[in-house]
Amino acid sequence: MAAVRIKPPKHANCKQYREHLRRRVDERTFVRSMAEELDVWLKTGPRAPDLDEASAGWHKPFGSFTILGEGECYQDCVHDLRAGQAQAE
Repeated sequence: MAAVRIKPPKHANCKQYREHLRRRVDERTFVRSMAEELDVWLKTGPRAPDLDEASAGWHKPFGSFTILGEGECYQDCVHDLRAGQAQAE
């Protein structure tokens, strides 16, 4: 597998995704506990398939959310809603 090291949202190559994450924070759909969980994972130096191998991107599930990415950059955050769980407004 051709793997690339996932870069944190603050990395220059990931600027558009960093702006997306900031909007999520402003909208309060990405909260501190989620950021801390993502930060701990990024500090482990995770790897993902490169764009040639996984042109549709990659995903990483966490407890209450899943992040999606393309190559070395985080792309989006999706909240995991479990059956019987109310959606936050």
